[in-house]
Amino acid sequence: MHHHPFQSTLPFLALSLLLITLAHCKPASGNFDCTQHNPRASQNNGKGCLRNLNINRHLYEQCRSKDSNVTCYIFLQEPPFINLDRVQLWNSSDAATQLQKPFECGDFEDQFLHVGGIGGIAFETHKLTSSRNDLCMWGGHSDDCGFNQLVDYTHLMADEGYRFAVTGLLLELPSRQCFHHPSAALTDSAVIIVGQKDASNGVVQGPFEQLIRPFDWGAWGIFGGVLILFIIVCFTIAVRFHWFRGRSLITAFFIFAGERDEAMAHEANVNHHNNDDAMAFATKYGLAMTLFRMALLALIAIFALFYEVAVVNFLFQQQNQSLSKPVKRLPLADLKHFSVLRGSALENVWNATVLAGRKDNWGNDLPWQRCPTATECVDWTKEGKTTYMVTFEIVGKHLLAQKTECSELTVFKTKDVLYHFNGGWLYNKAVSEERRMQVDRELVGLRIDGQSRKLVDSYLDEYTCEENIVLTIGPTIILIPCLIFVLPPLACSVLVLVLWKKRRRRESGAVGHGVLPSSAHDSNKRFEEDSSTDNSSSDLSCVAIGSLNKRFYGDDTIDSSSADLTGVAIDRRC
Repeated sequence: MHHHPFQSTLPFLALSLLLITLAHCKPASGNFDCTQHNPRASQNNGKGCLRNLNINRHLYEQCRSKDSNVTCYIFLQEPPFINLDRVQLWNSSDAATQLQKPFECGDFEDQFLHVGGIGGIAFETHKLTSSRNDLCMWGGHSDDCGFNQLVDYTHLMADEGYRFAVTGLLLELPSRQCFHHPSAALTDSAVIIVGQKDASNGVVQGPFEQLIRPFDWGAWGIFGGVLILFIIVCFTIAVRFHWFRGRSLITAFFIFAGERDEAMAHEANVNHHNNDDAMAFATKYGLAMTLFRMALLALIAIFALFYEVAVVNFLFQQQNQSLSKPVKRLPLADLKHFSVLRGSALENVWNATVLAGRKDNWGNDLPWQRCPTATECVDWTKEGKTTYMVTFEIVGKHLLAQKTECSELTVFKTKDVLYHFNGGWLYNKAVSEERRMQVDRELVGLRIDGQSRKLVDSYLDEYTCEENIVLTIGPTIILIPCLIFVLPPLACSVLVLVLWKKRRRRESGAVGHGVLPSSAHDSNKRFEEDSSTDNSSSDLSCVAIGSLNKRFYGDDTIDSSSADLTGVAIDRRC
């Protein structure tokens, strides 16, 4: 049995129509007394919105003609919903008047190219729905017309028959639903706080700073201190060998590096004589140098391990900074560091969040800074006039990427969930229910098939700035492995050197009193046993020793007192 494709979407459409009907039947919030809000008596009654209508009313006849069902959408700048490039040029009367003239909402690409053009999520949505054939117009500059003013204005103009809707508006404010009808939600957006990034935790830009930032100064201090210990031990022994033995300093460092053959070859090449002292030096410090190199390799391994982890974290870790105090309990003295868009739903929500139950009738004397546009809020925060700005997630991320560098501002996490808005259109009562529901069905369809999400994501992908916060390695995590793997072998290396020196002093004292050291005695004994079993080897040794004795002393006699007491025994039978 085959089902028609429409049957699979029928339940979704039925549910969406039910929700739309409920929204239209109950436009006002049950917790809000609409009698408290009188747009006509309000000081923000929209006297500065759409001023051109009072000058050229004939241009707007389609918005109220009974022969037409055209809806006129009024928009204000709100990127990325409504992008007005080079908007500062539209403060002049000619440009403002032209932009306030009605034009088809779906034909916006070629509009006003001489002043920069317009665009945004709202206009892209108009193109995807039947509202593309409706009319759009600019409400005016933010100094003349804010969102709350525009809502009051469209309500008052409904009494004159003008079918006005506010486009690109973020809804879900009870007072706005008293006299208006919200459309189906196009998207949703959370209220966020954007603030100045702490310089100590910010993303670094310079190459040198990028190299040192994976470790904090405490960790670098530990590495530096341990490295200084290595240098002291190495330099002390090498210089002692160089000064007191008269041998090459490079030879000592070759021995430290474990290159004994290179050390012997270099010593023979530099001093042009046998390298017995260098060999004795290498033998004398063999165990100490092994422990020394073990400690050095452990230090290198620890550095490489943690530095690699820190660099990976440096490149890929993302973490937002957070406010140290709950937003709902911020003292009034702290609120002056925040900026909020003046006369907006955002300010209404912020007012109810931070001033709830504290004081009524603030009027315009509010404790935070009130910026005329979201762009100016960003500029104030960037320039230091304020520390934080309150905005919507989509708008805030767009402005972060457009107006700032990633190292300047960031999104701060809050302990409280501030608010979530639904984004869509807001119709006055002059717009027919049939027309509203037609557009609502189209908006719901865009959400069901994912087109609205893709549209919003396309702007976020273009505008969103990744917030890379560097997490550094602290001193404690470096100190612990150094105490376990580096310092013990280094200490043993120094201890072996000290004990060996004391032992040699005791042996030298014993030789001075006519007592042969046990090691030398054992060597003579072993040599005599070997010579008694191998006469041919003894004869060859005698010939070699006799020739050397004749070369240095002029005869074949050997002075037994000249025998080396370090363990080289000479057969007196020679």
